[in-house]
Amino acid sequence: MIVGILTAKLMDRGNMREFIKTGKRMKIPVYVIPIDSMDMETLTCEGYRWNGKWERVLCPFPTVVYNRILARRVENGPIAQQVLRELENLEIPVFNPGYFDKGKLYKIVGSHSETRELLPETEELHSLSHLREMLETCRQLYAKPVQSYGGKGIIRIDYADNEALVWKQLKGIQTCENMRIQDLYYKLSQNRRHKKYVLQKGISLARVNGHIYDLRVLVQKNRYGNWCVTGVGARVAPRYGILTHVPNGGAVWDAREALLASFHKKGVQILDDVKDKALKLAAVIEKKTPGILGEMSMDIGVDEEGRPWFFEANAKPGKFDEPEIQKLSIQRVLEFCRYLSFNRAIVESRK
Repeated sequence: MIVGILTAKLMDRGNMREFIKTGKRMKIPVYVIPIDSMDMETLTCEGYRWNGKWERVLCPFPTVVYNRILARRVENGPIAQQVLRELENLEIPVFNPGYFDKGKLYKIVGSHSETRELLPETEELHSLSHLREMLETCRQLYAKPVQSYGGKGIIRIDYADNEALVWKQLKGIQTCENMRIQDLYYKLSQNRRHKKYVLQKGISLARVNGHIYDLRVLVQKNRYGNWCVTGVGARVAPRYGILTHVPNGGAVWDAREALLASFHKKGVQILDDVKDKALKLAAVIEKKTPGILGEMSMDIGVDEEGRPWFFEANAKPGKFDEPEIQKLSIQRVLEFCRYLSFNRAIVESRK
């Protein structure tokens, strides 16, 4: 078995190095292969390997491909699409087919009986009257670009006196602007960078030391091809913050400690419940997503009563800050590669 980590270019080098080093310990050859270095006519490719330093080499053609193209523009481009199609024709397993679209993701979760109750009221923004109606009903909304990640472009809208208080957070700093509803709608609908938004009802989240937080859950396929929870971390918003993402001012906390601080002994039960719900969500999302999924991270909030809520899922999880989760996640990816190499029928079944 030869594992190829398909990328836009050699980046995230520290993480890639750990994949190669873990592969050596597991006796699995791993190469980092930029998408434009694969020649599908001759079935040859150049890739990178770590041998005390990075070396570009002519490498064996991969027999299992882990898609880590971390740029939508590159992944949706003609070169990447052609390579992915031809790998599929060759029946070479490729997992993690592409980024999730938030609008489609929420429809999947919201339409299944096992996961519907986990989703806060969520609808795609389509008109001024729709925005006004949801604000009057929910009083607080989050507007999320459908094709963003890491909390980029998300704003919170509080409805008061027929106007909108629009909250933003940049590098941990919050700003608030009072806007007319029609001006807000125009701003969202004319946004050139984030062309489509979903509106999601605000949830009164649990707090630790007065700060709101949510949970990051990493679910992955294991050596038997089954979903399992690799780890859970908590992300705590800055003081008065509206978002918990670390690049935007959030802080890393131990999930169990955060839940115990909020709910005392009940926190252990809530953590188990969150893990159980994450596995159900992964199974439901997988059924409605073409291609082979090997992992996803989820943002799951817990309200003041201890009830879990699904906020979003990412098909290309970033490296977790928790070293133990990061280490196990790499091992699980390579174990799933090995599973795929011995279970080629799954490639045909997921077309």
